Amino acid sequence: MFQFFPYVYLSMFSFLMLMALLIYSFKYRHNVGGIEFLLALIGMAWWVFCQAFELMAMTLPVKLFWANIEYLGILAGLAYLITALRFAGLEQYVTKRNVIAALCIYAVFYGLLFTDSFHGLMRTHMTLDTSAVPYTIKKDYGMIYPLYLLWTYGVNLSAILIILFSSWRKSRLYRRQGLSLILCIAIISLTNLTYIIGISPVKRYDITPAITWIPALGLAWGIFRNRLLDIMPLARDTLVEQLNSGVIVVDRYGKIVDINNAAQALLHIEDADSIGKDFFKATPLPIAHAMTSKSGTIIDDEDHQQILEIRVHPFGDETTAHHMGTIFVITDVTEREQHLKALVNQQRAISVMEERERFGRDLHDSIGQMFGFVNTQTQAIKENLIREKYSVALFQTEALIEETQRVHGDIRNYILEMRGVSPRNRSFSA
Repeated sequence: MFQFFPYVYLSMFSFLMLMALLIYSFKYRHNVGGIEFLLALIGMAWWVFCQAFELMAMTLPVKLFWANIEYLGILAGLAYLITALRFAGLEQYVTKRNVIAALCIYAVFYGLLFTDSFHGLMRTHMTLDTSAVPYTIKKDYGMIYPLYLLWTYGVNLSAILIILFSSWRKSRLYRRQGLSLILCIAIISLTNLTYIIGISPVKRYDITPAITWIPALGLAWGIFRNRLLDIMPLARDTLVEQLNSGVIVVDRYGKIVDINNAAQALLHIEDADSIGKDFFKATPLPIAHAMTSKSGTIIDDEDHQQILEIRVHPFGDETTAHHMGTIFVITDVTEREQHLKALVNQQRAISVMEERERFGRDLHDSIGQMFGFVNTQTQAIKENLIREKYSVALFQTEALIEETQRVHGDIRNYILEMRGVSPRNRSFSA
């Protein structure tokens, strides 16, 4: 029923590479674009696997079976388009309604494909070509097939253009990520198109699945060298770049996913290509440690006379409670803190003045009472001296001296308190 020939080695090699990437990428399924990327790899692996069995089959019914189910792998194009939309931050277009509409279009084409033996709208005049190994299906394309090509290649071209224009405006790391995706889609699409229009060097069958290991290598380069899966760009508006506040997005591995110009200026990060770098290496170490502490931390950077307020916002997948990273919002509050400090100093000065005024009133009352007492006592002493009541005058004189010393001590304490010196500490130090 099946015949083996060397071409299958290349197909199996491509299939194994795609499966290896699929298994490795599974742990990134919660990241931005992770699920769609996995679906794209599954579609490609399915296409390669089924085409190999189609070519090895020796009877027309078996070949048609594998050829028909092979077309299900074309859904990889839709998965790549959704990945491209997420890569470009255009997630508002990835809605349930749009995805269902696209799947319905694919379902119509697949329905026509699986039933074309009755109507010939997709393929017609299908016979088995046994002139060489492997045996192939000889066919003509029906009147609906050009619409199918227009749809599938339109999806692929849209994905390429979206990635191209979005990555061109981003950092060098994102451009390399976009290049790996573009090369994968472009190589597969162009090779398959050359076979369909009849200009491929191999005329009897499509060699695209056999050379899929080449774009698979490009994807591996994007994943392992440029961290395609774990720092896929997040959706962002142009407002992010216009904010006066700095914004840094750090993934769960401590790598910078996104950073706006304000954050680079506030943190004095001179490396323009800091995306993908380790957060603690790209950010000044004291600031990095403070930024990973509790929300609302105030950092006083004396070297630059700068006070920064840090807000920490962890984020993740709400449905699975899977932590994906942290967003830091940095605001320069130097001017605000300076105004607040000036206001505090002003209030403190007013409080000191009010306290001194209170001390002054108390001192005035004490001195007034003392002089009234002295006046009364001296008059009484004078009368007793005139009447020659010396013992009474002596007692009154001692009382006057004692009261004068007490008032003198009180005045001294008032003056010390006005100067900010505790009388108790002063006497202890003495």
